[in-house]
Amino acid sequence: MKKAKVISIMISILLFTSTSFAYAEDALFNVPKDEIITELNTDPETEETPPIVEPVPETPLPTDGVMKYKVVKLILSSDSAYVDGKKIKLDTPAESIDGRTFLPLRFLSENLLEVNPAFDSASKTVKIIKDGKTVSLTIGKKEAFVNGEKVLLDGAPIVKNGSTLLPLRFFVDNFDMSISYDPAKKEVAIKKSLRINNLPIADFEFANSTYIAGQKIEYTDKSSDPDKDAIVAHEWMTSLDSVKKSADINVLLAKAPAGEYEVKYRVQDSQLDWSNWVSKTLVIEKNEPPVINSVSVSTAAPGRGESFNLTFDYSNEKWESIAKEEWSYRHQTQGPSQAKKEKPSRIFTTGDYVVTLKLTDAYGNVSEAYEKMLTVSDKIVQTQFEYISTSDPVNSELENYNNNDYNKVFQTMSDVKYIDIAGTLIMSDSPENVYDYGILYQESTDLDGRILLYHVNKMPSPRNSGAGILITVENTDQVPVTFSLEKTGMKGPSTDPLAVGTKVLEAHFSQNNTYGAYDIKPGEKAAVYDSRGVINWKPDHLVSMLSEYKTTGKVKITIYSIGPGTGMNHLDLLTYLPRDQHPRGTFDITHRNLAVDVPANIATSIVLGGKESEWITGNDGITNESVINRGNYGVEYRVSMTPEEDTLVFLNSRGGPFKGIVGWIDGNPRYVNSYYMTSAAYVGKIQAGQTSTMRYMLPNGSSAPVIIGFVPQAQWKA
Repeated sequence: MKKAKVISIMISILLFTSTSFAYAEDALFNVPKDEIITELNTDPETEETPPIVEPVPETPLPTDGVMKYKVVKLILSSDSAYVDGKKIKLDTPAESIDGRTFLPLRFLSENLLEVNPAFDSASKTVKIIKDGKTVSLTIGKKEAFVNGEKVLLDGAPIVKNGSTLLPLRFFVDNFDMSISYDPAKKEVAIKKSLRINNLPIADFEFANSTYIAGQKIEYTDKSSDPDKDAIVAHEWMTSLDSVKKSADINVLLAKAPAGEYEVKYRVQDSQLDWSNWVSKTLVIEKNEPPVINSVSVSTAAPGRGESFNLTFDYSNEKWESIAKEEWSYRHQTQGPSQAKKEKPSRIFTTGDYVVTLKLTDAYGNVSEAYEKMLTVSDKIVQTQFEYISTSDPVNSELENYNNNDYNKVFQTMSDVKYIDIAGTLIMSDSPENVYDYGILYQESTDLDGRILLYHVNKMPSPRNSGAGILITVENTDQVPVTFSLEKTGMKGPSTDPLAVGTKVLEAHFSQNNTYGAYDIKPGEKAAVYDSRGVINWKPDHLVSMLSEYKTTGKVKITIYSIGPGTGMNHLDLLTYLPRDQHPRGTFDITHRNLAVDVPANIATSIVLGGKESEWITGNDGITNESVINRGNYGVEYRVSMTPEEDTLVFLNSRGGPFKGIVGWIDGNPRYVNSYYMTSAAYVGKIQAGQTSTMRYMLPNGSSAPVIIGFVPQAQWKA
């Protein structure tokens, strides 16, 4: 019968020479070669024998504390061990001998017993003193001595590969350890009892028995630990929420309504044991909202354009701060809905004004609105035009308390000339309300251009969940085509069309916003934009996109509404969705240039998007019908302005609310809002004799036409 090497299951670690333990001389390592066991032979038919592990009952938990353990885990045939979860690398893989687990002396003494063993090289005896016991074991002998009494061993200590190996069972029996074995993992786990940890004792005392809601709760922590262990953690719980816990009592009771609460507290010691809960009662009283006592103006009856300051006096809990001031003001002829939501610091029109203030405290209580009457005298200190010319308050609204229509304030120019710049504008806004998956728009082109889309998710549940917008490009040319998207501004979802339109123009007027380029082979179709995973197109929410594109050849561009599981292989199954009253089509103009000579002395204006003769026409790429782009959505106007004298530029909406951006002469976008025919927003200032160019595009969701008004310096003092 052939000899075979036994698969050893012995746990060992080499003795390190640089140790703090006091080993006798070097005899531990100088074992004669003929005494070193190098190989064990057995019958090859014999199965591997697992180590014999006899569980040792654990010591019952004490009633006044928790037994603490050191846990050591070793995996058979592995060179790693874990001491309380910390990995230690072994120089010798774990083994077993005749089914009995052996540990190296160095590892055993350092990590389990925490002692300094002694070794007698003459007798080859290891001596260990621990817990009032003196034990000695001799290499090669199956007997040991415990306090002088002989004890039989289940395996004799040996030396292997320079490491002294001792039988684990002997130490389990004599030094309060327990052992377990997981055959699936081949893992030996050893637990060494350390000591009984007495639980910490939680105790505290509130600085006050009653607090006001929102007031910081202060207390004295009087917790202690019988073992003098450090308190490392704190935990609170209240009857306001019997589940939620926090290390800060103020977090739990920050918004507590008035009432009486049971407050529980416990602490944790450095042994990671928690104390028992201790509880006390705390009364929370109602937090009253602040009360505004008065509002004062720094200058009685300030003149027109004169700077003034508003201050206020209020009553509230002394310890509580004011989180927010909400100011508004309106001319007495206006209703509350027309009030400007800001704190006035100068007013340019004579009259009586209602100034309103509301305060919100840190707890969240809101005061009653306080109204202060403010009178602006006839004295002219500075006109609004003069103020604007020096301070440049972009988007500042012109005062117009008489509700004058700005179409009558500005004299419309009649000799403005347009120069259209050819390009392809692909517009998808019909059906604006999307009720199903399908093709929204499709067009073939070989020209560079712009894509504009605007759609609302009106699909019924569950089809509306996970739906998205997909744009594909199919190469219909005979050669490879490169197609790229630039300045892609897909925005939303939102139920606020004005906000979405503004966000789209932010991307359009940005300096750099390249999206991606695609190389497409003849006959191939590529998905160049997929909103799924990027935008959660919620029910009743709109998404809008404005993107420049470039192509090197003939392509077919298709815009789809799709479901969460729609793949490229499903697209041929989708049909054209029916259009509605909103515009869609392909137009051959992307830019419109116009030059304006702005005269002196009088306020003048130009109107953009106001006449049918100005609206661009095109064809529906699906039906080939003739279509009109009412308002010229997606067309960028480049307005070159040459004034005879320094001039202020304003925007006034004529067709409805306008909220958007214009590209100003300094290269930076400027936000401009106008909500009524009687409101005009300041855009910027242009210099006499200099030609300045403003970029304008009607925002998606806003309405045309708009007036671009010019107020020359001769009118600033009016």
